[in-house]
Amino acid sequence: MYGNAFEEFLVEFDENQETSDILFSHCLVRIDEMDISPSYFQNMFNNVNSGPGFIAPSDGDFHLTENSFCRDRGDAGLILGTDLDGLPRDSEPDLGCYEYLD
Repeated sequence: MYGNAFEEFLVEFDENQETSDILFSHCLVRIDEMDISPSYFQNMFNNVNSGPGFIAPSDGDFHLTENSFCRDRGDAGLILGTDLDGLPRDSEPDLGCYEYLD
């Protein structure tokens, strides 16, 4: 959840909203301040100084660069076995929809 705006992510619940079935885990979000104390936020990363490291996001290319912050920060138990290109994830999957391949 990373874009051009300085704050790209907002979660707001009604005071009666049940949150036990909600989980955000191993996410990179662009947001100024994030209260990550609720149990539905786990292993969150925000406002990485160098950016996420996409090849050419302005052209819609969200593949990862060699030095991308997103590399190897995913959770193998939560991420699907293949990326959006249909290529296999390795044992240390990357954040996002594409796995970096050497």
